Amino acid sequence: MHAMSLWSVRIAVGAALILAAASMVALFGRAPRGGPDLAVTVGSAFIGLALALRRGEAFAAWTLCGGCVVYAGLALRLGSGPFHAAAPGLLLGAFVWAGLQLQRHGVRVPWPETWARVALCLALVDVGIDVGWLLSDRPDAAQNLPALVFQMLLMGAMALGVWRRWPWAAYALVAWEALGVALTLRIPRQVVPHAVKLTLYVAAAYHVRKLAGARRAADPSRRRSLSERLSRRTTSR
Repeated sequence: MHAMSLWSVRIAVGAALILAAASMVALFGRAPRGGPDLAVTVGSAFIGLALALRRGEAFAAWTLCGGCVVYAGLALRLGSGPFHAAAPGLLLGAFVWAGLQLQRHGVRVPWPETWARVALCLALVDVGIDVGWLLSDRPDAAQNLPALVFQMLLMGAMALGVWRRWPWAAYALVAWEALGVALTLRIPRQVVPHAVKLTLYVAAAYHVRKLAGARRAADPSRRRSLSERLSRRTTSR
């Protein structure tokens, strides 16, 4: 059964895309004055979860449920209006319905594939943040334009490599975040995000390597080493 044939999944995907659109509106509204990082991160997360729902993955519905609970709890604690507390409750009902349906009719994603997607999503979020900074009107964005463009292209290339399940791309992401940790060791507020992402990238690199190994095992022609290929060329001459 295709996931989008379930009305619960259709409603959940629509709700996730609406939340993503609202986040992107914030990017072009208030966010550029305070930095687009949060708006891009939240919007990208909603888009990724919507695509996962469309593929029939139940974990995306349960992740959205957790987000609704956290948002409602923060709204009640901060004394926000009744709408801010009631809206997450309505969304929670839709996401729980979709999660229960997908738990029975959805697809099971292997852990290596899940970790590869985690690395891909993190890399794409970084690309989105760089694009957001380029679109913002902050003076420091104009001053750091070459560095932003370079980082955007670099992260885009590594994201493409992870999407193709190439281990070198996952290792490059590990090295990039390790550099970020080294450069921000004396700034606790900045080193923590880099350390968390480094941990996730290390786990993802391990699983991406497993996926690449499984692919080579399934296709024996991929298992030839560089020395074997060179020796064959030499003998053919």
